[in-house]
Amino acid sequence: MAPEVTISTSLPSPRRAAACRTIVEVGDGNGLAGAVADAFPGATVDVLVEGGRFELCLNQPGLLRPLTQAELSDGTLRYLLLIAALLTPRPPPLMVLNEPEAMRQRNQ
Repeated sequence: MAPEVTISTSLPSPRRAAACRTIVEVGDGNGLAGAVADAFPGATVDVLVEGGRFELCLNQPGLLRPLTQAELSDGTLRYLLLIAALLTPRPPPLMVLNEPEAMRQRNQ
């Protein structure tokens, strides 16, 4: 039986932020910014460092402060994680994205 590889979109918060920070620093930061702007016009993603931990924040026009990961919807977080997976600076030889919405339904 062949080994099964699963990628979960339920990464702990610091890892989500670290993945995005890595893309900005050594990967396609413009691609990340463009993908966020395509889905959320005028929005930007920032990765803040507080107390030695990374925190992913979404800045949206009209809001007085950025939204933290805890305030984002599951769909928004999944979208950001898929962007991070697709824009990783060190992609795997094979990446398969198989209906991530359907996988969430099966696991509940």
